[in-house]
Amino acid sequence: ETGLDARDPSRLINRGTAYARLGGTAETAAAYDSAIGIPIRYDLELADGRYVDSRWAARTALANLNQGRPLLALAR
Repeated sequence: ETGLDARDPSRLINRGTAYARLGGTAETAAAYDSAIGIPIRYDLELADGRYVDSRWAARTALANLNQGRPLLALAR
């Protein structure tokens, strides 16, 4: 247990990315969909230093997954 809220968008997006790296496409999509659908949203820092809305990050990560593009990496 990390003490983080299970509905935290960054946690869900990072969980989806971890699933993707393990080859779990269905689990990946479910985690990204959860991040898109929850009412909690805020700005997230990407690995490249940009800040983006958490729903945008989740939608982008899902689109990348569906198109076989590189995964979205969050910094925090």
